[in-house]
Amino acid sequence: MIKLNCIEEMCPIPIIKLKAELEKGTPQFIIVTDHNCTVTAVEDYLTILKLYYIIEEVISGIWEITVFNEK
Repeated sequence: MIKLNCIEEMCPIPIIKLKAELEKGTPQFIIVTDHNCTVTAVEDYLTILKLYYIIEEVISGIWEITVFNEK
């Protein structure tokens, strides 16, 4: 599975990477971030698109957002 490393990257960079994977048609991928504001922005964006996702804090301060590119 593809992992998008967004550690130390602030918005809009994670959203740009997310959009690129969606445009490629990647069926499932993970965004890894260390910023809770990125988690909120990605969650808001995916909710607007009505895509399924799972957010997990895998280590204190590190989140993985699994995105399923299917409606």
